[in-house]
Amino acid sequence: MTVGLGQNDEGGLDSQDGGWLDHTKAADAKEMLRRRLGTLRVRQDEKRVDGPAVDPHNAIELAVQMAVDAVSNSVAGDIDTEVVTAMAREMLWSLMGFAKKHQDYGRNNISQGGEVGLLVRMNDKVQRMMTLHHSAAAPNNESMSDSIRDLASYAMILKVVRAGRWPGADERWAL
Repeated sequence: MTVGLGQNDEGGLDSQDGGWLDHTKAADAKEMLRRRLGTLRVRQDEKRVDGPAVDPHNAIELAVQMAVDAVSNSVAGDIDTEVVTAMAREMLWSLMGFAKKHQDYGRNNISQGGEVGLLVRMNDKVQRMMTLHHSAAAPNNESMSDSIRDLASYAMILKVVRAGRWPGADERWAL
């Protein structure tokens, strides 16, 4: 398993909201990963944590717990832990699916079409879901759940592209 910790130009690490984590928080995060996942070693040269193969279900559940803890500690007042946990789990499984597909597709399929290309792909997924919704037949290939997960991934990819964080994205196709 590899857990990426993207580094910014100032040497800090990316946070989910687009801000930066300072080195102290990054060190704390690495230490927590080492403790929770067992015998991990941190490869400083690549700014990622590598270790023995980890069951994806266990890794997702660990990440869900960490995400819910982070949200609970960051949001004032009580949160609906059950719903936040369900959302975190779905988002992380979407991320896992994205990572696997990204290995096959690479960067260029997004880079070349840019934001407009992503909207086309998102529309394809919506149309697929409408067809599945109106059909009594079982799908041959892609389920409603698969289509929803893909649509969520495309929406997150669009956020990354719009933030200028997808390498090589063609600005001619910006919205």
